[in-house]
Amino acid sequence: MDNDNSHKIYTNDLLVEFISNKQNQYNNEYYYFKVIDKDVDFKLKYIIPLFNKNLLFPIWKTPEQEYIIKVKEKHINNLNILKRKEIYSIDVVFNSFIINNQPKSIQGYFSKINKISLAI
Repeated sequence: MDNDNSHKIYTNDLLVEFISNKQNQYNNEYYYFKVIDKDVDFKLKYIIPLFNKNLLFPIWKTPEQEYIIKVKEKHINNLNILKRKEIYSIDVVFNSFIINNQPKSIQGYFSKINKISLAI
């Protein structure tokens, strides 16, 4: 993975609901959060325009017009506080990556939660 020219998009104080976690075929645990923040379009304004590009993203919009964020277990700070259906405030960073494979490289973003706290 080549991160020499990585691009980072920061989003702070985003309100999310923890909805589930799941292990993939490579034994990586992923956690899924539904964005419930009323200011979602403003807080995600730098990532949403990139959706139409040919990039992989850890966030997507459902048919119900809700955003879901996927985060690998190792990229969540304070994992032990998570409970399903609880509301959290997160500081999330979307980090770009490039995997140079022949004949085609893979480009996209992965997410990392630097701060997570129970929303009161």
